[in-house]
Amino acid sequence: MVKVQLDNCRVHCSPAEFEETANKFDMNGLTIQSYFQPSNSPDTNVLDLGVFNVIQTKYYSDPPRNFGEIVETVQRAYEDLEPEKINQCFLSWQGCLDEILDCDGGNTYSIPHMNKAKIQKHGPLPAGIPVLAKVDKWFN
Repeated sequence: MVKVQLDNCRVHCSPAEFEETANKFDMNGLTIQSYFQPSNSPDTNVLDLGVFNVIQTKYYSDPPRNFGEIVETVQRAYEDLEPEKINQCFLSWQGCLDEILDCDGGNTYSIPHMNKAKIQKHGPLPAGIPVLAKVDKWFN
């Protein structure tokens, strides 16, 4: 099976018509299945999950007065960004993706709280989190 992700733009034919037409061709037993791209969520953007917050805090602590100062402030904030904070953002992102899989691609979930600060008191944060076994159903 070949899965084709449609980007939600206006199309010239319906997904059903596309599949019907594509499946008329002999593709050595392969079939085409189409689905729409899920809506973009800020929970799936690692920058929205924390990196922008860190930069924004520094930006507002000493507001720039011109474009050059904006660039300098953002660049300085990014350079001062601790690797641990970036890792926390990526762990939150992975947790959100896991929750999205758990609710079958929907958005009926809460952003998971992993007690990252508490974990860091006892040692470094993990580089990643295990993915749910449910991921198999998405690719089979």
